[in-house]
Amino acid sequence: MSIDTSLMRIEDYVPERRVTNTCPFGEVSPRDGASGDGAQTFSKETALMGHLVVVMVGLPARGKSYIARKLNLYLTWIGVRVKVFNVGDHRRDSLGADSSRAEFFSVDNPAAADFRDKLAQEVQEVMYSWLAAQSGCAVSIFDATNTTKKRRQMVIERCKREPGVGLLFIESICQDPGILSQNYQIKLHNADYCNTDRQTALDDFRERVRNYERVYEELEDGEDNGDVQYIKLFNVGQKVCSYRCNGYLMSQISFYLQNIHITPRKIWLTHHAESEDLLMGKLGGTKRTLTPCGRTFTTRLAEFVKQRARELGEDPADVLVLTGTQAVHMETLKDCATVYPIVKASLLNELRGGDLEGLTDDEIRTLHPEEFRQRVQEKHLYRYPGAGGESYFDVMQRLRPIIIEVERQRRSLLVVCHLAVQQCIYGYFVGEKAEAIPYLPMKLHTVYELSTMLSDCQVVEHELCSVSPRVKFSSQRPPISHSAPTTPSKLSKVAASIRTNVPDVPRKP
Repeated sequence: MSIDTSLMRIEDYVPERRVTNTCPFGEVSPRDGASGDGAQTFSKETALMGHLVVVMVGLPARGKSYIARKLNLYLTWIGVRVKVFNVGDHRRDSLGADSSRAEFFSVDNPAAADFRDKLAQEVQEVMYSWLAAQSGCAVSIFDATNTTKKRRQMVIERCKREPGVGLLFIESICQDPGILSQNYQIKLHNADYCNTDRQTALDDFRERVRNYERVYEELEDGEDNGDVQYIKLFNVGQKVCSYRCNGYLMSQISFYLQNIHITPRKIWLTHHAESEDLLMGKLGGTKRTLTPCGRTFTTRLAEFVKQRARELGEDPADVLVLTGTQAVHMETLKDCATVYPIVKASLLNELRGGDLEGLTDDEIRTLHPEEFRQRVQEKHLYRYPGAGGESYFDVMQRLRPIIIEVERQRRSLLVVCHLAVQQCIYGYFVGEKAEAIPYLPMKLHTVYELSTMLSDCQVVEHELCSVSPRVKFSSQRPPISHSAPTTPSKLSKVAASIRTNVPDVPRKP
């Protein structure tokens, strides 16, 4: 069973410039409102695209931190600088275990309420200091309950003191008993209750929730004199409502949140079977000729998916297969094609080598030493020369529709692709930094089973068969020649522009 699609074409993502830009809209000046030599001042539109504060709202254990973590992953993926500022972490750092008990959150404890407001203000100051230091598009995520209109108005007034900063509230409302029970169990393992008896911790946490419920006020359209902008999620993605979400970043966030969910499923990620091109180490090898080891893998891959689906209580025929359009992809799935629905998308094809397509590493080192040196220096930003040549960052950008599709699907999926694409998808789910993605040590003929959990992504490796001794399949960083020039390249300047030193939230002396 095979389904072809023309909606996902790599040709729509062909880059035109050699230097990869890590921000979707180019560089934007820091948020000082000043003009000068080459400085770009913020217009209203630039503010909506440039700097944004996302404020989480909701009762405890409603999935706020999960949503913040997923947003962090996705926005970082699309080239936005993101940092999460968690008030609970600052509370624990400042007060320790004394602040973990339910009485600290009681409405009958005004001193504690004032101190919680003070902690929230301290975190906001650090948050805005970080945001002001960022050039280009950047997002701060303020992760706290913010359950009252008074607290949200305080957040709004603080944001108005920062010119050119957008403000978006995200409220998580959850009434599903199953989800709440699961979330409560997860809360028992966080730093507030790590040394507390399980039942005692659960009773205390439930009392904390009841304290918040006594004062909880849902977000309303009339807040901030009707200028409030918000997204509401019900039961972590079962329903999503947005209000006045304007601009690129807000629309991207709204669209992304409409596709995430917490339905249990597996994502099986693997490289295509060993081929003759892979044995030779050719860049972008796409021929369908498999080695004997590769043919063994194709058989075992089909058996593996069928067995794992049954172990999980799923119908194997419900597993969706995503793969590229190159001949080696379909040859790898030869034994799966009669069982599983297969969606072919050229967005899953290998990183394109431009003029160097089809060459081996040794040939590139010998015939194009300068290209080889630049690629070794900054592999994630280096773009191959010639028509259609790509960088790892280009691949990440064209994979955005694939990431959304994988997030959206509520059934288990098998993804078969080339190395660079495999590393990029894997890196997204485990939250790897962009510069480290080209060096992720993926193994050939191994299926990586990803389980997206509320708190993280768990990975299990399944090695299905051996590989040929001659295969060249390494993600290690090659040594740089000592004779290489020491002057910083243009790529170094681009990379330096996205590295920042972020101050920590101040701790209590």
